[in-house]
Amino acid sequence: MKNINLKNKIQLKHIGKIFSLQNIIFFIVLYLMIALILNPTKYITSASEGIMLWATNLLPALFPFFILTKLIMEFDLLETSARFMSKLMKKIFNTSGNSGYLFLISIFSGYPIGSKIVADAYMSKKIDYTELHRLITFTSVSGPLFIIGTVGINMLENPICGYIIIISHILSAILNGVCYKNFIPHKLCYVKSLDAKKTPKNILTYAVKNSVESILLIGGLVCLFYVGMDAISSIVTLPPIIQGILEITKGCYEISISNISIQLKTIICTGLITFGGLCIHSQAMSFLKECNISYKFFFTQKCLQTFFSIVISSLLVLFI
Repeated sequence: MKNINLKNKIQLKHIGKIFSLQNIIFFIVLYLMIALILNPTKYITSASEGIMLWATNLLPALFPFFILTKLIMEFDLLETSARFMSKLMKKIFNTSGNSGYLFLISIFSGYPIGSKIVADAYMSKKIDYTELHRLITFTSVSGPLFIIGTVGINMLENPICGYIIIISHILSAILNGVCYKNFIPHKLCYVKSLDAKKTPKNILTYAVKNSVESILLIGGLVCLFYVGMDAISSIVTLPPIIQGILEITKGCYEISISNISIQLKTIICTGLITFGGLCIHSQAMSFLKECNISYKFFFTQKCLQTFFSIVISSLLVLFI
């Protein structure tokens, strides 16, 4: 009996090694390489679509914000807004006054700027490691132009739907932040001091260079996800919700042309936008990883925020 149990444990351990995350990633990358070789025309088109989305929508919308927010950090201008919002942010989210500016910028600019400016604030020692975690829970939000303009007006052809989505989205972020207001990470981490060689005298040049690196990183991730989604779609047909879990723009579009009620379309799009999609997650984590933030924490809090947004939107769509 003991020998059988031992044999079963060895088999389970062997199966676990086969299905380890490293092996899964290896096979996915191998499949993508083979797919690219066998059908280069198709995936060059997919890559072009991703690059065009980045160049025409993300680049002009995000790049100026990246530069301006970086300059604010480098010139220590964060303290100005902190004086006005300190008491309010402390009461609602148990965070410092600096978080007020970060929250407002994240709302107006959208994914993934919230994650970047929070990471920048931590690396610049404007916030500590505990506050970093709390801030992540209510600054990872989409922008009003995408929600109201792209999804509400262009896709759902109803601006009221756009307003319902953005109200649900922002309220869910606030509720999420309140739920995490007393959160303390198990393992505290302290940001390392910046090397003197990495602190340039020309702050403007540094801000532009940092922003260029960030926006190019986002472009690469978007391109990769577009190619990956097309490669997966060539094997299986992905339902609209699954497409949205991977990349929100495609998912919301597929939901908008589906044969379901406008109320249900609004609720699903709210959930997808709030969750952000794995493409947005990868962009956010590209900034937060430098701050020793675990993806498990980021994923968990996004799921809770998504739940809040779906509940709120389910109530608001009754007025459509």
